[in-house]
Parts: sequence; C-alpha cells; structure tokens
Amino acid sequence: MKVKRNKNNKKIIAYYHHNFSFREPFSVLVDPFFIFKCLEFNVDFDKAIRNTLGEKTRLYTTTCALEEARIQGEDYQNVLNLARTISHFRCNHKDHEFIDRDFPTYSCFEDMVTKNPSRFYLCVQNNDARFDLRTKPGIPLMFILSNFVILENPSKVSYQTSSQTQKDLTKITDYERALVRKEVLEQRLKIKLERIRSKGKDPELELLPTAAETAIELERKAKEERERKMKEEDLLREQMEAAENSYLKTNKKKKKKLILSTSTPKPKENGDDDNEENITTVDKKEDEKESTKISTTSTNTKPTTISSKVGINDNRKQDLGKSKLLSVKKKNNKEVMVPEKKEIKINWR
Repeated sequence: MKVKRNKNNKKIIAYYHHNFSFREPFSVLVDPFFIFKCLEFNVDFDKAIRNTLGEKTRLYTTTCALEEARIQGEDYQNVLNLARTISHFRCNHKDHEFIDRDFPTYSCFEDMVTKNPSRFYLCVQNNDARFDLRTKPGIPLMFILSNFVILENPSKVSYQTSSQTQKDLTKITDYERALVRKEVLEQRLKIKLERIRSKGKDPELELLPTAAETAIELERKAKEERERKMKEEDLLREQMEAAENSYLKTNKKKKKKLILSTSTPKPKENGDDDNEENITTVDKKEDEKESTKISTTSTNTKPTTISSKVGINDNRKQDLGKSKLLSVKKKNNKEVMVPEKKEIKINWR
C-alpha cells in the first residue's frame, strides 16, 4: 500500500508541475485543525508532509489561522504553540476580516491562492471547505487520515483547464498552416524534378497536365456552371411566382371595391333620362350599319345555314347547305337570313 501511495503521489506532483508550474521547493499552507488532528493521532505533521511531497518543502501559516486558533480556547493552546514555530506568511487581511465567517482560515487560504502568484499546497482538514476549494482549478489539497497524509487527485475543473491550455498552446494558426503546406509542396516538387531529370527527360513537358486531368477539370467547371444556372432559374421562378401572387391579390381587392361601388345605386337626376335615350339611338344606328354590311357580304359569299333557328333535323343539313337564300327577316330588331323551303315528297308503298 505504501509503494502504491508513493507512486500515486509522484504522478499527482508531476501533473501539477507540468500543467500548473508547481516547482520545488514546494510551499504548503497548514490549517490549525490539520495540526490538531495530527496531535490526536500522535503524528509529526512536518515529517508526514515531507514524506508525501519530498524533502524540499516549506511550511507556512497565516495571521487569520493563528487568530482562529487563539479564539478556540485552551484546547487549541498546543496547536497555537506549534503553529507559531512554523514560518509566518503575511496575508495582508486587516483586522482579521474573515473572523466573522464560518471557516475564516479556509476563506483566507482561498483568497491567498487566487491573488498570490506563488503556488501553494493546502493542508485542509474540513470536508466542506475541501469541496468548495475543488471548484477552483490548480489547487492541490491534502488531509490526514489515521497515521498518514493523503494527497488528493486533481479535480475535474483542473483537468478541464489543463486540457484547454494544452489545446491553446498547440493550436496552429491559418498563417502557420499555409507556410507548412507551402514548404511541403516545394519539397515534393523538388523530389519530382530530380526523378524526371535522372531519367533524362524535360521536366517542363513532363509536369504539364495530362488529357485526362484537363478533361476532369473541364467537366468540373461545366458542372459548377450548370449548378449556377439552375440556381439562377430557381430564383427567377420564385420571383415570378411572388409577383403573380401579389398581382392577383391586388386585382381581387380592386374587384371587391368595384362590386361594393356598383351595388350602391345613385339617385337619378333630370338629365340622366335624356342621356339613356341618346345611348339607345346610337346603339340602333350601329345595329343597322352591321346589318347592311352582312347583306353586302351575303351577295358575294355562299349562304350560311342556320339549322337551330329554322327547326330542321340534323339529317337534312346537306340539303340546307345547297339551298339558295330567299329573303331576310327581322327578329328582335335584327336581320336574319332564312333558307329557301323545299317540299319533300314521300313515296308511299
């Protein structure tokens, strides 16, 4: 178990060394409750911490931690005496501003870790305080269990931040990628030219594109042109459809307005009756002119058959076509051509 624990501790120390730049000599902030637990188990905390991290370690405590140990009373008198033997680190918290909180030393340690650029290992005994400190990346935590000090594995937040920093460091920009590609293409071209010259051929002729390559390139360009034309046609079709729809909508609205305007009758004035009579006389004159035109054309052309008005059966249409025009009759103030009547003889047997 001891060998496995030491291997695991070395891996964790190496992880913090590579990703968060923790270097020897390691600086450790010690909690008074951690010292109190070591006294319960009769463990020398200085020796236990050096066994886990290595000989090159420096132990520190803060003014807030000493003040909390002083407040606890006579039970923590030995803890206070041991804490005074450790080197003191100035936290610059005036009037012990964290004393009113539930965990003043842990809040002091958290503030020290976030603000101070120097890297600290934290010896924290309280579970709740460790849970809160795990939410911040790059904070290695230690606590005592029975007779030995345990170094916790890195938290998920630490793993996420380290992976992100590695991606940012190894990320290649577009400019660098273009340079690398250019160098690779130049090297390939040099090798190709050397091979062609070794065979005794002209490299300029050999490097010209073949007929198959040109055909493929032309086909690709033609395909792109076809796709472009199809897109343009689709756009034109959509625009025409939209214009037609808008035109139909406007016409419908105009028709509705006209219907509404015609449905409301206007009151007639005295001059309206005279206007109507004039309109009827003009219509009659136009009808007479048309009838004269029809009569003049009928002399030159063949007579037309009107089977539906005369009332003759469909079987006798041929006879009506041969019949001559006899007269012109008026029906409803219109001239109508009537064919000549024929007598049909029936032989009774």
